[in-house]
Amino acid sequence: MEICSIAYLFAVCGIVIVFQLLPFARWRRIFLSVTNVLFVVPFVPNAQSWTWFAVFLGGTYVALLLVRARPARSVVWVAILIVVPLFAFIKRYSFIPSIVPIELLWKSWFDPLVVVGISYMLFKFIHMLVDESQGQLVPFTFFSYLNYQLAFFTLVAGPIQRYNEFKRSWDEMDLEPANASDSWAAWNRILNGLIKMRVIAPLIEDISHRAYDTAAGPNHGWATLILFYAFPVQLYFNFSGYTDAAIGSARLLGFKLPENFNRPYLARNVLDFWNRWHMSLSQWIRDYVFMTSYKAAATNYPRWSRSWSYALLFVALLITGIWHGTTASFTVFGILNGVGAAANRAYADVLKSVLGRAGVERYLRNRLIEFLAIVATFHYICFCHLAFASDVTVSVRVAFLDTVHQLTAAIQVMAGWPGVVAGLLFLSFGALLATRARWVIASETLIRWTARRIPRAPGVPAMVFFQILVVTFCFLWDWAYQQPPPPVVYMKF
Repeated sequence: MEICSIAYLFAVCGIVIVFQLLPFARWRRIFLSVTNVLFVVPFVPNAQSWTWFAVFLGGTYVALLLVRARPARSVVWVAILIVVPLFAFIKRYSFIPSIVPIELLWKSWFDPLVVVGISYMLFKFIHMLVDESQGQLVPFTFFSYLNYQLAFFTLVAGPIQRYNEFKRSWDEMDLEPANASDSWAAWNRILNGLIKMRVIAPLIEDISHRAYDTAAGPNHGWATLILFYAFPVQLYFNFSGYTDAAIGSARLLGFKLPENFNRPYLARNVLDFWNRWHMSLSQWIRDYVFMTSYKAAATNYPRWSRSWSYALLFVALLITGIWHGTTASFTVFGILNGVGAAANRAYADVLKSVLGRAGVERYLRNRLIEFLAIVATFHYICFCHLAFASDVTVSVRVAFLDTVHQLTAAIQVMAGWPGVVAGLLFLSFGALLATRARWVIASETLIRWTARRIPRAPGVPAMVFFQILVVTFCFLWDWAYQQPPPPVVYMKF
């Protein structure tokens, strides 16, 4: 079932109605368990995929039982060293056969494997494994573990909810919205997400593709420039729209998911960007990769702790890039973000040593410096996303050269007068965003004013009513012209 579809919207309505009519918490758990299983069925297309799906879920649960019986560090590491290669095999990272001579096995009868959400399942498993070994995990059962991994509102692309938070809602099962206002707020998130995925993201994608497909000769640079800016923005609206729908759906069922976005393109450096973009993933990487490894390195080699922080930041962002996809281009994405994060940390250390703490605080409060930092960071993030535009699957070197070539084409356009004009327009738009643009407030006021003048059911908020009209029109349009709903881009990660 596509998230951005009329079927999903009707399914959520039906699930919420049945869920809230069931009088006992046990019945609600059973109902949600059946819902989770039915939701995952269309995403696993063949027997081989089901086999490995079961192997992964069953194997990880057994590993958790072993750690619960003997919470030793060695047992944790053995479990991780077994599960991670299994995950890599299921994901089929394209560069692994060039490192390990297993090409024949890689192309064996197990192809094709489609295990939706397995990347998020791996992170959930490692989180539970580490927390269990440290005595921080609340009790789990096979039933609660399966539902934690297969919860339909986080299965496709997160957010990554911690098990303790899930278990609290799973046990109580009576924390659905307390009043109509909370319920409408949840529906507002769902409808807002559908509009992002169905209207805004496809519109941006269509504009960039039309420009790129029709570009030739001197116009090729223009198309590259449009793609340079358009793809990151399209990805944001697609993924944040899915997240809105997931958070709203979970809230109607009494589950509170973590927020995943906080105006990421207003970040002033790469580290700040990852604290705002896919926040549940960034926090997981921080807690279970960077902090764990940095604590061990700083304890054993205290004299080199600063150097370790740079190296481990690079490794953490490299892992983030590799997690996002199976080709060399995603590795390039991780390398570029890792270099940016390490450079940010080094620059912050230099500023602190030169300006002192008081000077750094004045530096950070400077509005002009903040604006220039936001603009520079946005362009660097756009550059990193060019790696996704590459079709390279052979080597990191070729993928990097391809990315640099695309960036060069964009810079050549930006050096001309049209590029200067486009740059000025972009800076103006960025300034509006950075100053909490008044036009956003004006647009919301206009929507409410319009909705108040259209007859609607009593008690329905104006904004929600307007969203319902937009979503209904889009779904009717898709049905009339047999258009498939837009996919969630992060589903393939």
